Amino acid sequence: MRRRWPALAGALAVLAAGTAGCAEGGEQLRSVVPYCDNFGALILEAQSVPSTQLVPCLEALPLGWTVAEADVDADGSRIVLDSDRGGESAVVVTLEETCVIGDAIQVPTDEPETRQYEMVQEVVGGYRAVRHYRHAGGCTTYSFDLEDEASAALVTESSGALTFVTRDEVDAEVREVTEGRLGLDPE
Repeated sequence: MRRRWPALAGALAVLAAGTAGCAEGGEQLRSVVPYCDNFGALILEAQSVPSTQLVPCLEALPLGWTVAEADVDADGSRIVLDSDRGGESAVVVTLEETCVIGDAIQVPTDEPETRQYEMVQEVVGGYRAVRHYRHAGGCTTYSFDLEDEASAALVTESSGALTFVTRDEVDAEVREVTEGRLGLDPE
């Protein structure tokens, strides 16, 4: 059996203290970054948009990528990724209840249970684009602002590091760790 209690305990401590954002610093930042195996942070993120059925998360980051910021509040969540080749704030991921698609066009999705929309804004001297994933109860947006000429590779790298877990998976983890005493959503 995996040890999951430390992540959940950390999330519950943060919730109890009423803290929603994060401070800079290695381990302190790691504790609130929604890595796909960091259920403490995933609980906070899922609660930031109570209607969402999918919660964005990070798998292992490729070499040269770092998490610059991870914020969660009552309006959603935000993850900022820096790249040694693409620059600061190269990718910003937000989870909100809704999003404005605007002129973005629907494309075949690369994530189950989503509809994907893309809008490329610039490709000369870098890459600027917005990708929306609409899903049940929420919308996740990736904003790309890459300085590097090799931006196609950076888009692929960062996209490969980002995925989703279901709200049901987060809820099941909470119930398992608390032996059924708590759940993500009230019954």
